[in-house]
Amino acid sequence: MAISETTLKDTVLMLVEQQNAKGGVLGCEIEAVVVDPASDWPLFAEKARELLTVSEVDVIFGSWTSVSRKSALPVLEELNGLMFYPVQYEGEESSKNVFYTGAAPNQQAIPAVDYFVEELGVESFALLGTDYVYPRTTNNILDAYLKSKASPTISWCSTVTRCACRSLRRRWSGSGFCARCPFDVGRGRGRRLALSCR
Repeated sequence: MAISETTLKDTVLMLVEQQNAKGGVLGCEIEAVVVDPASDWPLFAEKARELLTVSEVDVIFGSWTSVSRKSALPVLEELNGLMFYPVQYEGEESSKNVFYTGAAPNQQAIPAVDYFVEELGVESFALLGTDYVYPRTTNNILDAYLKSKASPTISWCSTVTRCACRSLRRRWSGSGFCARCPFDVGRGRGRRLALSCR
């Protein structure tokens, strides 16, 4: 996650510098405190506690994944800390201690499904995602939504890895989809799956 989180860190540091050049906030200079939880999900809770109690920050900008946010959330609520969560999230969570700045499935995935059905005439869907909080939750929401619209879901796959490809090919044979695993995304990070209509 470092590549994505670095962009957030650099953006916040740039904005802090710009705001301080304008006199800060209410005449006070903003001080940025940067920590690195090293993509270690439990460490996000520890770092949140450290930022709020030791560094005494007023607000946290960060976490890039649902698991990192969920790890920090109990600490934020216990200490009444405030965090801006900068990316889309799966919904089904609300806290007065978190500003969720990204789109939830009802703002992004459901309108996309509506577009596919209403504008493109798509009649069936395959829901794919890694075995992780965001894709699992979003796919559950989409599956229920599609069922409410009487649109069949061909298949659902929550772990797309090299091993899953053979199983997908078998499940989707005759379905109008062709599953391929075209490239490796890095050691220890699984495989990507490409879908193409026949």
